[in-house]
Amino acid sequence: MRATASAIFGLLIAATFAAGGKDEIEIVPAAPPAVPAKVAITAADPDVKRMIDDLGSDDWRAREKAGRDLAQKGEKALPHMRAALLATDNPEVQRRLAVLVRKLDRERLIEPKRITYSAKNKTAKEIFAEIAKQTGYKIDFNGGPETKYSFEFNNTPFWQAADAVATAVGFTIYAEYDDDSIRIYNNESTNPHMAYAGPFRFVATNIQTSRNVQLSGIPRRGG
Repeated sequence: MRATASAIFGLLIAATFAAGGKDEIEIVPAAPPAVPAKVAITAADPDVKRMIDDLGSDDWRAREKAGRDLAQKGEKALPHMRAALLATDNPEVQRRLAVLVRKLDRERLIEPKRITYSAKNKTAKEIFAEIAKQTGYKIDFNGGPETKYSFEFNNTPFWQAADAVATAVGFTIYAEYDDDSIRIYNNESTNPHMAYAGPFRFVATNIQTSRNVQLSGIPRRGG
C-alpha cells in the first residue's frame, strides 16, 4: 500500500542494523503543530495605540472621540486597527474597530484622495510635491517654470487639483503607463474632454465613425 504524505512527514524513521543480522527501527513521532501566538496590539504611533485603547473606555465621550480621531488618521492607522481587531477580547472595541475598518476599506475603493492646501506664491514643483505628500501618489514632475502660482485647495479631489495645476503651468498629465507613477510633461497637446468619478479620471481620446455608401447594384425602383 502506498504511504500517504501525512504518514511520511509524520514519522521520522531511523534504521540501524545491529550485529547478528537483526534490524532495529526507531519510530519517532513528529512534534505537534505550534499554536499560533495571539496577535499583540502594537502601533508605531503611540497616539494610535492610545486611540485604540480609548475605544474601550468607560467614558462614552472618550470612546466617541477615539473613533473620530482614528477615522481622521485614515489609512495610516488602518494596519494597526486590523491587528487590534484580531487581538482584542473587548466586544465594544471589536464592534467599533470593525465599523472603522469597513468604512476605511470602502473609502479606499470608491473615494478619491483629497487635498487641503493653501499654496501662496509657490512653484509648480513645490505644489506637486505637497500634493504627492498628502495623497501618497508618486508624481513624476521634472523641470517646469520657476513662475509662482497660488491655489486654494479645500478638500479637493486629487485629479481636479492635479489637473488645475498642470493646466496653469501648460503641462499635460499622463497616467497610461503600467506602473504606479503619474507623469506630467511639457508638450503642445491638451485634454479638453475629461470627467471625474470618485478616484477615477476619464479622458476622451477619439471618436471613430464608419459609413458605407452604395454606388452600384441600386434597385431600379429606388429605395
